[in-house]
Amino acid sequence: MSINRDFWNPDLYETLSRLKPGKAAFDFDNTLVKNDFGEAVMERFLSQGIPAYQNDISSFFEKENLEQILSSRFVDPSLFRSLVLKEYEFIQSKSGLEASYRWSSWIFSGHTPEELKEISRSVWNSHATDPSPASVKIYEPIKELVNHLTTNGWDLWIVTASPQEIIQSVSGLFGIPSEKVLGMQLALENGVHSSKIVEPFTYGNGKVKRFQNNAGSLPDIAFGDSINDFPLLNSATQAGFFLDRGKGTIAPPGTKIQSLSHWNVLEGIQV
Repeated sequence: MSINRDFWNPDLYETLSRLKPGKAAFDFDNTLVKNDFGEAVMERFLSQGIPAYQNDISSFFEKENLEQILSSRFVDPSLFRSLVLKEYEFIQSKSGLEASYRWSSWIFSGHTPEELKEISRSVWNSHATDPSPASVKIYEPIKELVNHLTTNGWDLWIVTASPQEIIQSVSGLFGIPSEKVLGMQLALENGVHSSKIVEPFTYGNGKVKRFQNNAGSLPDIAFGDSINDFPLLNSATQAGFFLDRGKGTIAPPGTKIQSLSHWNVLEGIQV
């Protein structure tokens, strides 16, 4: 299977067409798919008051909004969501994106791995038939590229900051087995996810470390869309590909840049 040159910048098309097989690392959210699947699952939990987390949530918040957060949790989902996201954004502004990602781990805890996968598949399928531009769907050109690389003997991996089981629940749609999905790992306590992250966390340099630990080498090529992916793109021995969403992010020197502005998505693909 070949790739459609109409989707790609000419120099990128030539590069991708002549690469010899090796290891490829893909970010997931806004790279393999349009929009953020991890956030979509988080939104599901927020809309329900995060019922799986049975412990006291007070320690995750500043005292200023705590009373409102606790009182609205299962009564006013909209208010609860906005207050939780306000804390998330405050942490991000104060300490950076990685800190806010780490803080969010408690939102995904309280499930067994299989329960989290089942919930994630439900969220995916609801997005598959949602016509909203905010819905999560597969990028057609990247799916075509994945098929091309697979046919030509490449070893494909997903390296994501989203919780691992969330992305494992849909990686089969790309022909990538769950054991080659490297994401946020939440430590298990009695078979249930806790909020503790098993290091290295797959953010920034952690993506490179996890890939090396599991794949046994650096990637030959890597694809990503954000600063979180820059170390992974820079680590690629042949080429790093920055997928530009038009957010003003400056790609690392030496990476190949591909605009996503004209990329199509695949509708109705369920798992």
